[in-house]
Amino acid sequence: MTNEVAQCGFACFIQKKNFLNYHLALAALVAAFLGIMGCVSYNNTADSIYNAPWVAADITNEQDYLFGLTGYAHRAFDKTVYSTETFKDCSESFCNKCFDSRAPTLGLLIIALFCCFISFYVSMKRTFHDSPSLKYKGIASAMLAFCFGLAAYNSFKPCYTQIDTYLKNHKNTLALATPATTYEVTFGYSSGAKQVFSAFMIGIYIAVFNLLIPVVDASDEKEDE
Repeated sequence: MTNEVAQCGFACFIQKKNFLNYHLALAALVAAFLGIMGCVSYNNTADSIYNAPWVAADITNEQDYLFGLTGYAHRAFDKTVYSTETFKDCSESFCNKCFDSRAPTLGLLIIALFCCFISFYVSMKRTFHDSPSLKYKGIASAMLAFCFGLAAYNSFKPCYTQIDTYLKNHKNTLALATPATTYEVTFGYSSGAKQVFSAFMIGIYIAVFNLLIPVVDASDEKEDE
């Protein structure tokens, strides 16, 4: 079984294995960078949440809401700047769920990012001294990065659901509308969450390529040269 997995892949990749592994190492760094940038909203400042919100809501352009991992920013319809509030300090119906989800979400993301760096190390190592063990580690680390990233999204889901419900139930009040006016809420995942999602989707890409690059013994490489 070990030998079958080690030799799994395309023979045409053998001559380009160094280039492909460098490419996978670069992909792992890109994934880590995107993941880190997607988490900057954990710092509950208006600029951080504005640049990488996990959730964004718009109530017919009357008032914008941006939600990060530890708090949210809102802008009244007659203002141009955002004010922020932490989930710990706010009293709205979604605050408790979001406060409870912030720590496990960040913790899972940190583990996923750590797996990205392991993937980078393995890809670099495979360019110099390849082995079945490294191939397994490359596949496992990339898949774990994806799985932990997916788990982080799942831990954030209760917060997302509560925010969605809150905004839909209070859209007229939040928009400062008159009772006769009907407003619609545009709501969904935003740039921070999308960057993190892209980061861990790259994990699948890296895992597949690790599987498709056969392990070549040092003796075989010398014969090819």
